[in-house]
Amino acid sequence: KNFLILWGVAILSIALTCYMTHYRCAVTNNWKETNCSFLSHLIFFPAMAVFFTARLWFTRHAPGPKLSKVISTLGGLTFGIYLIERICRMETQKIYFLLEPYIHPFPACFIWILCACLFGGVCIFVLKLIPGFKKWI
Repeated sequence: KNFLILWGVAILSIALTCYMTHYRCAVTNNWKETNCSFLSHLIFFPAMAVFFTARLWFTRHAPGPKLSKVISTLGGLTFGIYLIERICRMETQKIYFLLEPYIHPFPACFIWILCACLFGGVCIFVLKLIPGFKKWI
């Protein structure tokens, strides 16, 4: 029951965030992301829902040793990716501009951000191979 309530609140917070963003942009007639984005205000509800869902899933269905190693490696890269995410987005932005004329902007943006995260992951993975640098990330 609590699990369903958490997901209900998560979905409601996403809907409320979308509504607040659309309302503010419509009122100010300024549709730039910097002016009317409420994305960071209620993000903790969906994040909690995803976290508790993953924890429940992996408690009931233990992953194999190979998948555990992959998850552990990716988990060790997340903080570093977070630190260099903006640089990676700027360096891979050309991907979006190459895809956008041919496919809808949403999938083009999704592919661009996925590539930026993969680029950041590779960079951090390589940096962690440098002796002494692993402690910092």
